[in-house]
Amino acid sequence: MKMKKEILAHPVLVSSVVGVLVLSVGLFTYFGLTKSAHFDYVHVQKRDITEDVFTNGQVKAVNNVDASFEISGKVSQILVSVGDKVYEGEPLVELVSDDATVSLSQAQTALASAQAQYDLTKTQSVDAGTALDEAKQSLNDQINISYTAADDAIRNDIDQVFNDPRTSTPIFLITSNDPQLNNDIDNERVSLEQMLIAWNTSTSSISYDVALNNLNQVNSFLDNIALVVNGSGIQSSLPAPVIAQYKITVPLARAEINGAIAALIGSEQKFTGAQDAYNLSLQQITRTNPDQMSSAEALVAQAQANVDKAEVALNKTVLRAPFSGVVSDVEATLGQVVSPNAPAVSIVSDLNYQIDSYVSEIDVAKLQVGQLATTTLDAYGENVPFMTKIISIAPAPTTAGGISGYKVTLQFEQNDSRVRTGMNSNSYILVASKSQVLSIPKNSIIKKDNNQYVMISDTSGKQTLQQVTTGIIGDDYVEVTSGLSEGELVANFN
Repeated sequence: MKMKKEILAHPVLVSSVVGVLVLSVGLFTYFGLTKSAHFDYVHVQKRDITEDVFTNGQVKAVNNVDASFEISGKVSQILVSVGDKVYEGEPLVELVSDDATVSLSQAQTALASAQAQYDLTKTQSVDAGTALDEAKQSLNDQINISYTAADDAIRNDIDQVFNDPRTSTPIFLITSNDPQLNNDIDNERVSLEQMLIAWNTSTSSISYDVALNNLNQVNSFLDNIALVVNGSGIQSSLPAPVIAQYKITVPLARAEINGAIAALIGSEQKFTGAQDAYNLSLQQITRTNPDQMSSAEALVAQAQANVDKAEVALNKTVLRAPFSGVVSDVEATLGQVVSPNAPAVSIVSDLNYQIDSYVSEIDVAKLQVGQLATTTLDAYGENVPFMTKIISIAPAPTTAGGISGYKVTLQFEQNDSRVRTGMNSNSYILVASKSQVLSIPKNSIIKKDNNQYVMISDTSGKQTLQQVTTGIIGDDYVEVTSGLSEGELVANFN
């Protein structure tokens, strides 16, 4: 319910209302209002209130650069125009590059020549090195063959006349006149079994010396076996044909081991010879010219450095986009001789824009990084909102034209192709929001001596002055935190 009233300069009313009018006139005089001020009464109501801070500013690109050459030169090609979309690394402008191209070609030729000379110098040692590698592989192969020969001679040939040959208590089934010899043979068979197991588990790492020692150990064992078999007065529970065949097998086993020993020694000698040849080739190169190899390497390194330098010089004749964006200006012209660091092409980011704005000392106290704002751009009108967010607040004010303000930077929440650098903006930064709180129109507040008052009217029409405290302030309404109750009538000054 609203009751529109006007305070007249000379009211004519019945006596029951005169006192109220006199009070009203006194209030108007006290608060500096004119006697003809208009007001109506409104009810104190609960409503949603949002408080925001208004600021205007201008859109700018986060990335904005005037790209320029590092060297001087004559423009040979302009590859972009204003408004073109460009990507990071894309060529924009090219300079005449004939000299740089020739220099690169010469440097590459010199590098190829230096590399060829270096390769020639290394040829002798490379050939010797190949022979050495082959000899090393051959020796390793022969070590493996030696194990196979030892395993075959013992486990397949000699073990035919043993009981439990692979245990810790083997027994040779042919007895000689020398008991100690038989005892030695049994003990040697135990040692040989341990040796064969160890050799088999580490074949790839067995050295020449170890392999040769193993073969000699087998050969010594076979010598003792031969002494018994070929001796007089032997005794055995084995049939005569078995012993007769065994006498044939033992020499064959001995021949196999002797052959393995000879082959192993031969492979080692070839390896030693190849190693000596390789060392000799290196010595010959050094003897011919002690600095020949290092000099060749240095020439290659220097030639490679010259190629790298020439490539850098050639790359400097092409101006490339430092980031993806839109070309905002092209200052270079075809045939122009540009100077180092002179702007040739301007680029602005096309995806990430910000707004620079300024707020007063009173308003900056309400702001904090992360607060959202509803922003409009003059180019599209107030009915096309864009969501923005505070990303920074200057710690100190900036003074321009005698006006001091704190710089507040807002960033658009989403990329929008409609946004352009330089556009004027209007932003309403949301600083507080409350739901269903007591509120009255902002025009109802009367301020005096740092206090706030409202004029209320009771059911009889009596006007009284009521002090209030307020909370957040919206566009049209202000929150009342104390001094009023819901449903009371307060004056709303027009």
